Amino acid sequence: MARHPTPFDFWQEAFRGAVMAAETALAAGEVIASRSATIDHAVRNPLSADHAELALMVGEKVAAFSEAGAIAMRDACLLQARLASDAVRAGTSAGKSGFSAMSEMIGMWERAARGAMTSAGAPRRSLSPIHRRATANAKRLKRKAR
Repeated sequence: MARHPTPFDFWQEAFRGAVMAAETALAAGEVIASRSATIDHAVRNPLSADHAELALMVGEKVAAFSEAGAIAMRDACLLQARLASDAVRAGTSAGKSGFSAMSEMIGMWERAARGAMTSAGAPRRSLSPIHRRATANAKRLKRKAR
């Protein structure tokens, strides 16, 4: 049986997303600086430009942001489905009393906690394809510059 999420889990998940966002921002800055130099060189001397690197610049962004959008939509749909399901359950349990009502209430709180964890992790999950590509590019371009 899965353990119940705690408030610590929620904040830990939110913190992981914030760290990932910071890493992505730092890597993006490094990539932009490196690629700006590549573009500058290509403008000044098109025949000796790094055409392979120039060709990557748009396609990889489209792929990363498309994947990120799909993940964000999946999470939004999952959360919406959970909320709709809980609304139906709340309506069907309105007339219950005693242990049955308490059991329903505890179940609703557990589902709400899991929904909060889904929400807390959504930014990290949707940023992950962009983070993966940005940090990999930063490492690759550093090695290439040596």
